Amino acid sequence: MSTHYDDPAYAPTHTALPPVPAYITDPTTNPETQVLAPPMTVYVREPKNGFGITSFICGIAGAICGLIPILSVPALAAGLIGFGFGMGGVKRLRNKRADNKVMTILGVIVSVLAVVLGVVGMIIVQHAVDQLQTDLNNIDATYNTK
Repeated sequence: MSTHYDDPAYAPTHTALPPVPAYITDPTTNPETQVLAPPMTVYVREPKNGFGITSFICGIAGAICGLIPILSVPALAAGLIGFGFGMGGVKRLRNKRADNKVMTILGVIVSVLAVVLGVVGMIIVQHAVDQLQTDLNNIDATYNTK
């Protein structure tokens, strides 16, 4: 039977360094009086990857909304927010404070795609509204000629 302790997804987010023996007394003195200090655990912080992941999620949501022209405004908003988070992630990568280069770059690319789909959706909706206005104006002209 496997427990969640065996699953690598539940691994701790810190890395413990092996303890180094430390003498409480001077090792050059009588060896019988040397006492080892208790081992100490040093924790190393893992890099944070939130900006790249957030950029990718916003980009995916915006791209999905961008496929439906009437939802072009939310697509544009999600794409711009995702692009902002992506640029923040790139800055963190350059400062060596993050290590998710692939996810950050994918997030920026998908966010730019969401912005493009949002703008194209706005153009499609505007063209449809203009065409509707033209057709409604032509209805009146069509009935008056008979």
